[in-house]
Amino acid sequence: MHGKSTYEFDGPGLRERRTSGGMSLRALAVKCQQAGTPISDSQISKHERGLSQPRPKVLKGYAEVFAVEIRDLLASAS
Repeated sequence: MHGKSTYEFDGPGLRERRTSGGMSLRALAVKCQQAGTPISDSQISKHERGLSQPRPKVLKGYAEVFAVEIRDLLASAS
């Protein structure tokens, strides 16, 4: 259990938010940096593809950039 996430991130949902806003991976990385959450575009890609889960601080950065609640970035239980 140690080191495991207790939430499931919605990577495809992040990609949908990003692309529907016409934002590139690099542009999202820049916006996250401006929000105080440095992250690389390659790491964002891994989050979108479900290859890794973002840390809570990164989740907060995504939520700030997209002006949503953190829970809106998580996979629904249904």
